Amino acid sequence: MKPTNDGFVTANGLRLHYDQWKSDGPTVVCLHGTSLHGRVWAWLVDSLHPDFNVIGLDQRGHGDSDIAPLGQYTVDYYYEDLRGFMDAMKIDKASFVGSSLGTRVSLQYASLHPERVDKLVFLDLSFEMPKHASDEMIHAHITRPRTFADMAEALAFSKTLPQRLRFTEETHLLTLEGDLRVNKDGRLEWRYDRDAAIETLSVAARDMWDHVRRVKAPTMV
Repeated sequence: MKPTNDGFVTANGLRLHYDQWKSDGPTVVCLHGTSLHGRVWAWLVDSLHPDFNVIGLDQRGHGDSDIAPLGQYTVDYYYEDLRGFMDAMKIDKASFVGSSLGTRVSLQYASLHPERVDKLVFLDLSFEMPKHASDEMIHAHITRPRTFADMAEALAFSKTLPQRLRFTEETHLLTLEGDLRVNKDGRLEWRYDRDAAIETLSVAARDMWDHVRRVKAPTMV
């Protein structure tokens, strides 16, 4: 399902973009993993909307949000973005769904603002990530093609990604529509900054158990 609307807010000194599947139901804020974007949650929206008001945030360096300077991609910076986003959107309380990077960010937010968190869902909880795992992902970002001549070329590459082996062709195409944009040369390029992704992965492993112990909301992992 395509977003019903999208927009930008200024938070933590950055212009952050979000996609929204708007309804009058309780709000669910979804936080993507490294190299992805807020629109990646369309598959989840098929199950939640219109019972829930779903928002997919493009985190810094991803999607259509601003790229921050290098050195500003630890979870603390991402957390401050989320805190500013929640305030700018005037969201008093929400549930959070996070994947990988998104789990670290929503975990820290839930730890520091328990009164503003209803429920948590974590997919691929990724703090204390083994170095060999982050190294493999960094290598993948370094070696993957940055642009494609057309959607057919992008589709052929998408089918080689291990995490997408179970995708149908329709799912590949739907995902790629959110993954890619047309650059000034008329080619398709990824909607994320490669250096931002590499730095995010390089600092992913950290001790967050104090945050885990402070979580009050019901949590599914």
